[in-house]
Amino acid sequence: MVGFTQPQAALPVIQDQQNNSKGFTSRFLWLFLEPVFCQMRDSTLTPHESAQVREFKEQLETLLCCKGHLEQDIRRKMRDLGIGLVHEKLFLEDIFGSEARKELGLVEAASRDKFDAVLESLYPIWTEREMEARQLSSEDCIQFYPYFLNYIAEDMKNMMIASVRRKVGSDESMNNGIKTRMEKRSSLGLNA
Repeated sequence: MVGFTQPQAALPVIQDQQNNSKGFTSRFLWLFLEPVFCQMRDSTLTPHESAQVREFKEQLETLLCCKGHLEQDIRRKMRDLGIGLVHEKLFLEDIFGSEARKELGLVEAASRDKFDAVLESLYPIWTEREMEARQLSSEDCIQFYPYFLNYIAEDMKNMMIASVRRKVGSDESMNNGIKTRMEKRSSLGLNA
C-alpha cells in the first residue's frame, strides 16, 4: 500500500476536487495489492453463513424473551380481570413452576407438543379457578385462558420452553440460567 505519511499532505488532494493543482500531491496514486471493493455477488452469504445468521437470530430472540417481563404482563392481565393475589399465584405456579413445592411449570415443557398437551390439560383447572376468582356464573365468559392461548403460548413455545433453551445451550432451569448469566456479567465487571 502506498499513501501519504502525513495527513496534511493529503489536504490539497481532498480539497481540490477538479484536480487543478500542480505538483506531487495532485498526481499521487494509491496502490492496494488486493482489491478493496468486491463485486456484488461476493457480498451474498453462503448457505452456511445464512444458517449461522438464522441460528444467531433465534438465540438472540430466545435470550431477549425475559421471564420477568412476561410474568409482569400476565400479572397485569390478571389484575385487569380482577383476579386476586391468591389465584394469581396459582396461575403463575402453573406457568413458571414452584420451587417451594418442587413442581415444574408449563415453561419447563420438553417439547412443543408436550407444552400444548399440558396447556390443554390446564383448561378445566384455569376455567374453574377464574370463575371462582372473578365470581362468574356458568353463563359468563372466561378470559384468562383465551388471553394466554392467543397472546402468550406461542411466544413461550418459540422462546422459553426447556427444549428451546437446551437447543441454544442452556439446559438448566430458566431462573438458574438468568442468575448464572448475571453472575458471569458481574464477575467480568459488566453492568447488568
